[in-house]
Amino acid sequence: ARRVAPSIIFLDELDALVPRRSVAAGGADQIYASVVATLLALMDGVADRGQVVVIGATNRPDHLDPALRRPGRFDREVAVGLPDRADRAAVLRV
Repeated sequence: ARRVAPSIIFLDELDALVPRRSVAAGGADQIYASVVATLLALMDGVADRGQVVVIGATNRPDHLDPALRRPGRFDREVAVGLPDRADRAAVLRV
């Protein structure tokens, strides 16, 4: 992403990719814990991102690992609500 900056890294369904780490050991829990740890390390490694923006989208922010929401990682939240009737009609006209 740095080589082609400015760029955006968009991670959709972030809660499925990096869910809250479980204290239980074994199976999928270990895999998810590894994915979370890897993403955290990568995000910490790009603290000086310059013109690289990382965006994560989720319908379940409560299912995200709390470590993802620390400063320098996913530290801003923008809630996108449902469009009203006029906005839905405008989308259909596009």
